Amino acid sequence: SAPDSLDRLHVQIEAARLALADVEALVTDPAFAAVPLARLLSVEHARELGNRIARGRPAGTLRAAGTSENTSYIAVVDRAGNVASLMGSLRNPFGSGLVAGDTGILLHNRGKDFSLDPASVNRLEPGKRTRTTLNPVILLAKDRPRLVLGSVGGIQQTQAVQQVLVRHLVDGLAIQEAVEAPRWAVAEDGTLQLEAGLAPSAGGLTERGHRVVIGKGQFGACNAIRIDPETGTLHGVADPRVVGAALGY
Repeated sequence: SAPDSLDRLHVQIEAARLALADVEALVTDPAFAAVPLARLLSVEHARELGNRIARGRPAGTLRAAGTSENTSYIAVVDRAGNVASLMGSLRNPFGSGLVAGDTGILLHNRGKDFSLDPASVNRLEPGKRTRTTLNPVILLAKDRPRLVLGSVGGIQQTQAVQQVLVRHLVDGLAIQEAVEAPRWAVAEDGTLQLEAGLAPSAGGLTERGHRVVIGKGQFGACNAIRIDPETGTLHGVADPRVVGAALGY
């Protein structure tokens, strides 16, 4: 279906809801639970989730934790073609409030992302690493890096990356256009937040059962570098939603 059509938006939004529900139910420190990674990444599981998407209503509720207000993302490609996709996060302002010696480096408070529900797979336990939302990406084509990208914004990180990739790889938008295009975000309370550019779709999405809020919320912020497969030319993009820059030197 056409970009930003109601059918396209509904399917993408529902895919995000179902994927995030999988994360909430199954993903944690693999030393403490058998995370079914192969099944989660399989085509069969994708089809199974796809079959749950109905045209007229959301597939289910979403309960997710882990909004991060203080995350930074850096994409780097050097002259030799080495790439790095790097994300760091304090979790909350000033993180834990502790500084590493006299370095000025603040320690994070990612322990806040544990669940205190004893039935949760991500429950707090001694020695356990909590699940986080950090989502640096390197996209390969024929085993060569073609796109280095990532987004800040808590559970909106993967949602923003999904939308950028669909606009770039499926719709053929240049990577700059794909990053700047208006976005949606499924919030932790289950509401569907729309940037102003998608406001015309609000009525139709409401009719399909989404609880829509316009112009408020976190929509992620993607930085990216595209490596041209023919020439090796680098195309750097900084998301205008936040303070950032694309630099070459």
